[in-house]
Amino acid sequence: MKYDEFLIRDVYIKKNFIQFFDSLEITYNLDSIGSKYFREFWNRRRNENNDSIVFEIVKDINLIGKQKIIMHNQTFVNDTLHDLLKIQFRYDTLTNELAKQDFETLKKYGFHESAYNLLYERYSYNDIDWNRDSLVETLDTVTNYVGAWFEDNTK
Repeated sequence: MKYDEFLIRDVYIKKNFIQFFDSLEITYNLDSIGSKYFREFWNRRRNENNDSIVFEIVKDINLIGKQKIIMHNQTFVNDTLHDLLKIQFRYDTLTNELAKQDFETLKKYGFHESAYNLLYERYSYNDIDWNRDSLVETLDTVTNYVGAWFEDNTK
């Protein structure tokens, strides 16, 4: 599928997605619509008495599309979730320095149980050369355990 095509319910639309929805928005209030597709699209919506809500949806899609262009296709993700997933699905080789960063990241976000588990109960961290006793002293004791992001995987 090319950039100027997209798929809706197994039907290929051979138009640029942004241009397509922009055309839908522009043609909504026109008395005479030259394009058969857009004319029939809006006539169907008017006959179904849902044209105004479909128009609002089209405007929202256009707004999102324009914002995405303005943001240069950047995707914004929750920092905490991003960092946790980066630790969990690490593709680079785990070094002492990365392990220490992971430990500090978990502490920073308040995941003290998970930080403890990195020290003592995670296979991939067993061979890390760090002073476990001094690091465990920096952790807060949990009084109400609700579950750790990184659980014990050594048993």
